[in-house]
Amino acid sequence: MYYTVAEISEALNTAKSVISDRTINSTGYTRGYNDCWSFVVEYDKALRSDSSNFKLFEDLRYKGPIDFFIKIRKLGYKDYMDLAIKNGYKIITHERPQHGDIGFEFLRDKIGTVMIADNGSWVSTSEYNEGITIKRAIKFKETLNMIARPIKG
Repeated sequence: MYYTVAEISEALNTAKSVISDRTINSTGYTRGYNDCWSFVVEYDKALRSDSSNFKLFEDLRYKGPIDFFIKIRKLGYKDYMDLAIKNGYKIITHERPQHGDIGFEFLRDKIGTVMIADNGSWVSTSEYNEGITIKRAIKFKETLNMIARPIKG
């Protein structure tokens, strides 16, 4: 039902490499190109290959979390949870995050991030155009808005 640790690790390393290459070759942090959502898109594509629905989001350009939400609504998703469920993720509510889980954190109207669990830390991109960085340690009881686990098949 779920991906193996090896499959998750390979997909995560591929996504890190893609975003790091984009960051090195870009003039700055660009939403929809080398940002946190692009990192998740590349992770899902590496994990699922041709069956990834996240390819739909490759050219999605947006100005911030609110604009992103507006654009996914126009694509037919009610919210971030609906987007995750319809694209092959299980919402995790009473479990500790595992390697490869995606965490959604929205602090205020204009500040939000999407992270991936990797070896005891949440990793994501940096608005300072530093590529993939450690955001923080994974807590036993997370306070993120949503955690989603990729379902295999």
